[in-house]
Amino acid sequence: MHVTASGDDKVAVVGPRERQIDAGPGPNAIRLTPDGRHAYVANTGAGTVRVLDIRTDDVLKTIQVGVDALALAMPNTPDVMRAARAGSERHDPDPTGSHL
Repeated sequence: MHVTASGDDKVAVVGPRERQIDAGPGPNAIRLTPDGRHAYVANTGAGTVRVLDIRTDDVLKTIQVGVDALALAMPNTPDVMRAARAGSERHDPDPTGSHL
């Protein structure tokens, strides 16, 4: 299970391998890819979405979406993630170059 810890700017991983991953300023939403390999984290404090590799805890990409990144959704298209922010929306293809 992955949970945003906004006050610590982390994603907390709860389970057999408990740990915290640097998520960027003000993480408030997280969405795992269907295969569980990547996590997208909306950072309200930075206006970004960070793409994390769940196996290595590495930040793969930081996507600028503007102020108040509030929520994330993955539509039926497997290589697109949508980030909602106050007043608009942005989508970005898979940062790894392969289908998620």
